[in-house]
Amino acid sequence: MADWDRDPLGLTKVAFDLPEDVVARTMMFTEQLWTEYTDTQYQLCVRNAPFFVRGIAIDDVIRFRIDHERREFVYEELISESENSAIQITVLDRSCVTEARELLVNARCPWDTNPEDGLWAVHVPAQTDYAALRAELLRLKEAGSLDFVEAALRPGHRESAGLSKERG
Repeated sequence: MADWDRDPLGLTKVAFDLPEDVVARTMMFTEQLWTEYTDTQYQLCVRNAPFFVRGIAIDDVIRFRIDHERREFVYEELISESENSAIQITVLDRSCVTEARELLVNARCPWDTNPEDGLWAVHVPAQTDYAALRAELLRLKEAGSLDFVEAALRPGHRESAGLSKERG
């Protein structure tokens, strides 16, 4: 592998090409996620929750290709899903930030933020009581405080929340 693909901790960024609706809204063509090498060539394990990518969560294993022209690794396909989920929150009313943070801390869901856009990329571990978390997120959404997308909702979380198989 090339020297330009690794950080000092041994993690590697992979570019995920974004769909046209996200590009139109954000003017971003790709989102880069941190990954870690596995024992299988051209397969990596995802290590951070995405802000825009759908269908990917922490600990998922993906296949990538090397794009020499772009000088980056590019996502090709999902090889295996973890039991973790990912949600993407947009804060609409800054007065709810403390409450939303407390909700995620109590649910033991780590997150990254982009304060300029009010975006939160949230990791939902497999053991999280997603039904309770989702109920609180829906309450905040109905109050107009935030919006959220279930970007990668895994079967265990889907079932606990009583949702159909069509999501994430």
